[in-house]
Amino acid sequence: MNKNLTISDIADALGVSKTTVSRAISGKGRIGKETTRRVLDYIKENNYTPNLYAKGLAEQKTYNICVVVPGSFELVDWNFFHTCLLGIQEVAEFKGYDILMTTCNRDDISSLERVITNKKVDGVILLRSFLKDKEIEYMKSTGTPFITTGSSEYEKVYQVDHDHRKACKELMLGIMESGLKKFAFFGEDQGDFISKNRIQGLNDALSKYNYDIADNFYLLESKDLNVLEKNLKMIVESGIECIVCMDDNEAVRVIRQMDRMMSEGFRCLSDVKIASFYDSRIIDESYKKVSSIFFDARELGHAACELLLQLMDGENIDYRTVLPYEMHLQL
Repeated sequence: MNKNLTISDIADALGVSKTTVSRAISGKGRIGKETTRRVLDYIKENNYTPNLYAKGLAEQKTYNICVVVPGSFELVDWNFFHTCLLGIQEVAEFKGYDILMTTCNRDDISSLERVITNKKVDGVILLRSFLKDKEIEYMKSTGTPFITTGSSEYEKVYQVDHDHRKACKELMLGIMESGLKKFAFFGEDQGDFISKNRIQGLNDALSKYNYDIADNFYLLESKDLNVLEKNLKMIVESGIECIVCMDDNEAVRVIRQMDRMMSEGFRCLSDVKIASFYDSRIIDESYKKVSSIFFDARELGHAACELLLQLMDGENIDYRTVLPYEMHLQL
């Protein structure tokens, strides 16, 4: 057995051209059945399985997919990205593709540019989209197939996402219809579409019931613990009934600080309800029940990879694919 058997070796042994061998391996192109049988029999007799490198040479493909992860994120985000990556990997592996992962910062996409310039992949999945997005702008200029796992307002960009705006509106309406009327909002507008859509969903719900946003403590800070404690004391004094958090990063910080303050005598915080616009499942371990929305990151990875592969094969797909979500009210 020759482990280093190449297309050239097979062509020389059978007295045919390398193109003929490539066509027999790929199953594409005009080639006689008898010649195809001879090539495949020779490969089998030599205990050689045409690998993806050989197949790639025949089809001018790398059989690699690049997944671009944001260079800056918090721990709860990694849980989401990791689960999404698992979903991508499961589909890619089944289809015979490998994953090349790289990271990009919002203002530095050199690693992505290097991957594309060196022709290392056949397609790209961007795991986060921004309002002003250098990754999307660059990918559109290359002609390389790509999908975003997030919404985008750029024209003719293939994207798969959950409807964050609708989900956040439904969660808020569910909370408001339960009888709660006074809210505080913790979070940060990070300039990405997830933040934008969640804030829009929040505003949609408040507007439906003619809530004046100015009457609520809107997008309070939670990262600085001293500021967070000050904000929570203000919430106690104002009779706030529910704290709504942009995501579980905020929810976990708020709950932990509330726990510390309750141990110091602020027992009235125990009556304040908590809601999160994203349930990463880490809040399942919290002593406090949290109303939340669950977006299936694994399903998102599956869908993104399947759509990218269809796009790479030249199939027509919709520019926008919207996935379902689950709402969990805990009031």
